Amino acid sequence: MTAYLLVDAGLPERNLSGAALAYLEQRRTQAREGVVDPWSDEELSPALPDPVLRRQFVAELQPWPLSFFEEQVPVFPDWPDASCGYIRFTASYPEAVARAEAEGWPVIRFDGADHFHMLVDPFAVTEALLELRERLRG
Repeated sequence: MTAYLLVDAGLPERNLSGAALAYLEQRRTQAREGVVDPWSDEELSPALPDPVLRRQFVAELQPWPLSFFEEQVPVFPDWPDASCGYIRFTASYPEAVARAEAEGWPVIRFDGADHFHMLVDPFAVTEALLELRERLRG
């Protein structure tokens, strides 16, 4: 079975949405000498309340080259070419959720979750991924 399972993410787009352009501009203002610093322990505290988990995660983060955010990802004309499902943690991707619903894709919501919920509750997220897979199999 082939499918796209998107988790708290934007959808592939031929042209960047207003939200995506605003995010890119935010990253450009944060960049110093072409590099964007990773999130800090303090910034991630609301999303990752467990201090041990948060410190482990922060320790693995690396600075991003600004070009990472500027790169255009090619989208082929017939995307999606397979079934799709969506898991929503946050309200950060309203256009993606609206399109998923309009297209009739199964959508699973984690109310009150943050973007890094897969680290906070990996078992629940795994169960949601498996549920999407089963729903797409029909």
